[in-house]
Amino acid sequence: MERDLHQLVAYFNNISKNQDRFIIAIYGPGGSGKSFFLEKLSSVLKNYDIVHFDDFYLPKYDPEIVGSNFDWRRLIDQVLSPFVKHISCKYLFFDWNVNKLDGWKEIDAKRYLIIDGVTSGRLELRKYLNFIIFIETPPEIRLRRGIERDGENFRNIWVNEWMPNEFKYFNSDIHRTKSICDLIVDGTFTDTSNINRIKTIYEKNNYFV
Repeated sequence: MERDLHQLVAYFNNISKNQDRFIIAIYGPGGSGKSFFLEKLSSVLKNYDIVHFDDFYLPKYDPEIVGSNFDWRRLIDQVLSPFVKHISCKYLFFDWNVNKLDGWKEIDAKRYLIIDGVTSGRLELRKYLNFIIFIETPPEIRLRRGIERDGENFRNIWVNEWMPNEFKYFNSDIHRTKSICDLIVDGTFTDTSNINRIKTIYEKNNYFV
């Protein structure tokens, strides 16, 4: 169904009016369109901060375990836990230019916090999350986008490592990806005439009224 993001934001504002901390996860595999959706949402939502998966990258990880390159424990300790307790927080971020943790970012005292990343809706984080959005896109489109972004030299790692491991993760009994989402968005949908339009695949409740 085609929907207007203004209605979704109105829903957020309504259900969070009695609280001044509301955390949204934008969740989905590589190349699904998370960044594009985030750009759309950011154009409508007010009073927010964004934390990106890349800031919590772990350079030493087990490639057989999807999400092991995401330091979710540090995300909880430095961001999520203090944020929901109304405590000012800042976090170390991973600098890709020097390949290590190399600086601090502050989270302003804002109403909304968006967590953006492949495993941002993972089981360990859910007690902090108020709303989970999954971006769904067919694998052939995700692969094309990935190669366009990263270059042909990355095709092998996309095909033989990242995509198979993500498939295992998103279909695991532990994380039960789609069954726990509040909203599933079609990552292939574009409407150049109206950036605020999206297409939904699943809506847990009626968010668009």
